[in-house]
Amino acid sequence: MTSREIQLRQQAPGGPGGPERDGASRSGQRDGGPGQGGKNGPGQPEHGEPVPGERLLTPEIVTLAAVVVLGSIMTILDATIVNVALPTLGREFRTSISVIQWVPTIYLLAFASVIPLTGWASERFGVTFWLALALTAAALVPALLLPGGPARPAPQSAGPAPS
Repeated sequence: MTSREIQLRQQAPGGPGGPERDGASRSGQRDGGPGQGGKNGPGQPEHGEPVPGERLLTPEIVTLAAVVVLGSIMTILDATIVNVALPTLGREFRTSISVIQWVPTIYLLAFASVIPLTGWASERFGVTFWLALALTAAALVPALLLPGGPARPAPQSAGPAPS
């Protein structure tokens, strides 16, 4: 659902839930006006309490929760991978710990700055475009990084020594 659809849905009568969630559209429900002591009437739930028979965990909420949890796990996993690689990076680049400690900081700052950019780009160009681009890059980058490259043949073994 795009942000424009969400905006239109929220502006509709009754708010995000539509007219069926609007208190005025329920038959026989009182509005909790003067003389009712803030109650909705006998048998009606208080404000903030769930309506009997209404699902609290809709598929949309479960999907959103799963995406948020998986995103959090992936961020922690990324930070762990970078931290595990720090000693090797320090040795390979022959640098001190005071210099190499900037790697995880800059990595997480770059990662965090891409998050809003990704949201904007998916709204601007569409999710399908970015999914196709990501899948293409995921297929091409490893092929280009193979030893010898994709256009050169793999090295041949020397074979048995002549006698």
